[in-house]
Amino acid sequence: MLLKTSMMQKIDDCSELRDLLQNPTVLGSSDKHKKVVRRVINLMCHGVDMGPLLPDMIKALACPDLIMKKLVYHYISVYAYHQPDLTLLVVNTLVKQCFEPNPMLRAWALNTLCSLRLVGLCEYIKLPLQRSLQDNSPYVRAVGALCCAKIHQLDPSIISDLNLDEVLLNLTQDKDPTVTVNSILSLGEILSDSGGVNITQSLAHQLFNRLSTFSEAGLVNILQFLEGYQPSDDDDIFNMLNILDPYLKHCNTAVVMVVARLFLKLTQHIADIHTDVHAQITSRVLSLCETSTSCPELQYLLLCHIRLLAQNCPSLLDTHTIHYTHFFTNFNDPSYVKEVKLYLLTMCCDDDNVTEIVDELCMYVTDSTLSLSTQAITALCNIAVKHTSTNTQQLCFTKLLQLLNISIDHIVSSTLTVLQVLLLRHPHYSSEVVECLHTLPYTHLDVGGRSAFLWILGQYGQGSEECVYLIENIIDEVHSETDYTVCIHLLTASVKLFFNCAPQCQQMLGRVLEYLLGKDNDMCVRGRALFYYQLLSTSLSKASKVITGDSVDNSETVCSGSSQSLCSSFNNTSFLLSNSDNSNSTAVAYSADTAITSFNNIYTHHFEEQSADNDSGELLLVHDFNLTPEQFESQWISWPVSKNMALKPTTSTWELTGIECGLSALNIHTMAISPSGSEQWKAYLYAKDIKGFVYILQLVMNGERSECECVIKSASATDNSIQQFSTLLSQTLL
Repeated sequence: MLLKTSMMQKIDDCSELRDLLQNPTVLGSSDKHKKVVRRVINLMCHGVDMGPLLPDMIKALACPDLIMKKLVYHYISVYAYHQPDLTLLVVNTLVKQCFEPNPMLRAWALNTLCSLRLVGLCEYIKLPLQRSLQDNSPYVRAVGALCCAKIHQLDPSIISDLNLDEVLLNLTQDKDPTVTVNSILSLGEILSDSGGVNITQSLAHQLFNRLSTFSEAGLVNILQFLEGYQPSDDDDIFNMLNILDPYLKHCNTAVVMVVARLFLKLTQHIADIHTDVHAQITSRVLSLCETSTSCPELQYLLLCHIRLLAQNCPSLLDTHTIHYTHFFTNFNDPSYVKEVKLYLLTMCCDDDNVTEIVDELCMYVTDSTLSLSTQAITALCNIAVKHTSTNTQQLCFTKLLQLLNISIDHIVSSTLTVLQVLLLRHPHYSSEVVECLHTLPYTHLDVGGRSAFLWILGQYGQGSEECVYLIENIIDEVHSETDYTVCIHLLTASVKLFFNCAPQCQQMLGRVLEYLLGKDNDMCVRGRALFYYQLLSTSLSKASKVITGDSVDNSETVCSGSSQSLCSSFNNTSFLLSNSDNSNSTAVAYSADTAITSFNNIYTHHFEEQSADNDSGELLLVHDFNLTPEQFESQWISWPVSKNMALKPTTSTWELTGIECGLSALNIHTMAISPSGSEQWKAYLYAKDIKGFVYILQLVMNGERSECECVIKSASATDNSIQQFSTLLSQTLL
């Protein structure tokens, strides 16, 4: 109903305005007529369709008032494209006004004529466009230069027919700076498909010598254009640098940034002064950053450019020319500005100022903003990773251990996460961290905190019986855990502790395996549990070697980038996309993805060992093989029996859950299976080895589960392969 009312209101406005534009009283008064036209433009700018008024608005061009003409020109530029037939009525009027004595009117008429976006009218534009480029008024010439680019989009052949590219090239030497800028912009648009404008030495020198005559916007465009110039020798480069040096202190940020980019490009192959240029640009950008506190968006971009410079030249922030206090956060700074400042504060840290910076970061930890608190903890980790000084590392570890005593859950969780990272590089601090685990509220931690807690417990608590009791309490509540990452860490920690404290951990490990093997709704957790179960069933020594292998330190180190990459990224917001997600991340983040990657590495290692063993004759079954029920039934009927076996358990009865898990771990897939409580239990299974041989089998157990009859069928497998498969099956069942 509201939408319908709004539409009716728009229709009423359009009808009312049409009546006013046709009213003789309104047409006879210039002021009234102007008010009506302004109302039309106002509604048009607010999204109301004023297209039906085109015939009446065209008549308004006859009004001698310049403001009225300007408004009507704007209206025609918008709606002429949608009504080409009516547009023909105004073409002759516009062409005629292109030759009016008033230069402002000539320029407006030409701009409107070139904005009609109708290819069929290009013939009418040729003569006015040619005349405009030779006009006595610089304003008309400047508009004509821009109109060349518009005509090029409609009909590129007009540019070549009239040799407008050569005319524009001559206009780059025009005395008026606006004409020069517009000519260069149009040439860049017209010649973009052919490689752009060929900047000769004479053209470049002429533009460099005229830099003082251009406006700020024109200066930015000219300097961007001059980035394509290749200096002939070092003397040419130094002359250009001398000319550009005063503009590096310009009050306009856009001018400073484009000059800085040009400085970096010109000096990228001159190693002697390139580092000095880095320092000079950083100092100037930092000054602009301090004066732009009222515009946090601009301040953020400037800080990101300082970060880009520092990443390319890591020693830049180590000098005493830039004091670290510049990057202390203010109370009213947005979170995105604080994030970049923390990153730069970390890069500024050295042995002289580490105490002050660490104390400042510790103040941010208790900030009410969760993101700032987490980033401050991460920054402490980065400082400890970055510096090789023992005192610095000890200071950071001491502060992090103190944070574990703060009764704020997200601080404790974030601290555990970064301690997990640091222990990979500095395991000699593990005993102090493990002692703190006993006092932490495990159930209050978030997913990352619980995962880090369990990882530290399993990795470094293997010699402590207290850790066994601690993890046993966690296993008692495993049914309430919903996150698969935490379940995987809990399983891994239990297995690692089992290798060192088997008597105390045996029942505990059995309970957690039993629970996780039954999580049919989470195949990631169940797959890890099956993998560990198979490893433990095969050999404890091999399982220990695979699961408790050496941890890999994936800590990132800061490296200097190439000058070419810096030049292409500077004064370009595209580099923000690559830095937004990892600008202040920890040196290595141990998340769910890391857990899965770790598991894949372990699985790959185990698979490679099996493949190596297979070279000596052992059978290896593939994982990605499926049979439909119809295919299985057809093959079971047609294939001959390859082997019959009667197996008896080594214990009193069979454990059906263990059999199913063991077969699944060996890549023997289940087609159909009886419920565990059936009087006669049957299972139909299938598998395929790496040689391409397919095996289908039937298992039948009596009610007492004291004997298992096994029938194996295969169409093409060799006797040796059948023997290997039956041996593998027997070892698994027994």
